[in-house]
Amino acid sequence: MSSLLTLSPQGREVTIGDDKINVFGWSAEAIADLLASYRDEIQGVVTSFKEASDQGQSFQQIITGADTAVLDTLSQSVIPTAVVWATRLPRTSSADILKAEAVVRDLPFTTQLLFLKSAYDLTFPSGVADFLTALGLAAAQDESATS
Repeated sequence: MSSLLTLSPQGREVTIGDDKINVFGWSAEAIADLLASYRDEIQGVVTSFKEASDQGQSFQQIITGADTAVLDTLSQSVIPTAVVWATRLPRTSSADILKAEAVVRDLPFTTQLLFLKSAYDLTFPSGVADFLTALGLAAAQDESATS
């Protein structure tokens, strides 16, 4: 039998050139900190995505047509912090965190997305909807409605 003390976090390697970086899922604390630290940036993105969705645009259309300024803001603020926290860099070393965030800011957007995708998949293996349903924050989908 295992105990919580013997569990090791499940991670994935993201390859950047010749380097391999371990990425893990985000903790509840990390998610809460991201939402609190970048409230305005995240709210702006969510609002613009919701408006586009309400106008009938698909997710693919929203992403491909996203305003460059919005993507630039994310790649310079929220994403570097999210990536650094997903690599489990100790938060007690603020100088190292700032250096790591600067490195992430200089990476191409597609490379930043590789880190985010890995962390997202490890954090929400069944997707965000199942996570929100498990917390009681969203209604469970009726099987008959989706089949």
